Amino acid sequence: VRVVVREMRRRRWSGKYVLDGFPDNEQVLDAWNSQYGSSVYLKSCLHLDCYEALVDSRLRAQGRTPGEGQAAFQEFRHASAGVLEKLTHDGKVHVVDTAPPP
Repeated sequence: VRVVVREMRRRRWSGKYVLDGFPDNEQVLDAWNSQYGSSVYLKSCLHLDCYEALVDSRLRAQGRTPGEGQAAFQEFRHASAGVLEKLTHDGKVHVVDTAPPP
């Protein structure tokens, strides 16, 4: 949270920001909301929904083993589930299906 806020302050809080992968879990979201929720407006969240086999193939292309890709995918899904649930409840999530067309 501090790194994000430091950069926003450096830019004098002006403009709009895209924060890739932030917040990545409920603890970070709660910290953000408690410290800055009243001064920073979160307009939306773009969720790029990617199925496990595609993530695994992309990670293997980067040199990871199949087990590493699967573990990373499961860890990310688990950690981010609460954040997506809260933001979906608030009507802020826009889902994009990243599956290639048939």
